[in-house]
Amino acid sequence: MRLAPSLHRLGEPIVSCYLIEEAGEVTIIDAGVPAYYADLTAELAAMGRSLEDVRALVLTHGHDDHIGFAERLRAEHHGPASIHELDVALARGEVGNPSAGMGQRRLRSLLYYLLWLLRRGAMRTTALTEVGTLDVGTTLDVPGALRVIHTPGHTRGSVTFHAPGHDALFVGDALATNAVITERRGPQVCPFAADPDEALASLASIEEVEAYWLLPGHGEPWVDGVAAAVAAAREVGIGHLARPRR
Repeated sequence: MRLAPSLHRLGEPIVSCYLIEEAGEVTIIDAGVPAYYADLTAELAAMGRSLEDVRALVLTHGHDDHIGFAERLRAEHHGPASIHELDVALARGEVGNPSAGMGQRRLRSLLYYLLWLLRRGAMRTTALTEVGTLDVGTTLDVPGALRVIHTPGHTRGSVTFHAPGHDALFVGDALATNAVITERRGPQVCPFAADPDEALASLASIEEVEAYWLLPGHGEPWVDGVAAAVAAAREVGIGHLARPRR
């Protein structure tokens, strides 16, 4: 889906990943679920591009719904994806993800989400065998010239990518604009956070970023300002991430 001349979204709002095109080359931000590989090839074709034009795949964090087609892309067409060093073991399947903040789940929504993931292959995501690492505070030499901002909390190595030349901030799961399993809409700390308190505090790292597009891993794009999104998430807080008492 074309968002702007140089920005494209893959997949559905329930799980999203993105493409930046610049000078005939492409950077992929996150790899969604395995079934999105077909979406990737179709979107590239619609752009007049192919897998040969992919210059980089960078990951906001190591959860299965963000690394979905990364290993297939590496094996068939490209080098390894890059991720923060603190999430390397997670992306390689060497450790599980401690999730303190799964949220106050609604049974129907949780079942819908699990079925959606099952149908799109997310229950059999292939862990990464090779991976590069990202240095926080640097600007990557890739299409989009992404600046790497550490926003831990969802995972220890969660990062956000700022593309000033494309007026875009790719927040991964630092913020969601729709949390399916809690049925909460609007900017918020994303469920399944390893440390919800840290995730909320990390928003200070992005609140002064100027970008028209705030592009989350879950939910629709937000275009009312990064500071406004952070303020809205702070107002919500992390109470919705507490597990209900039995």
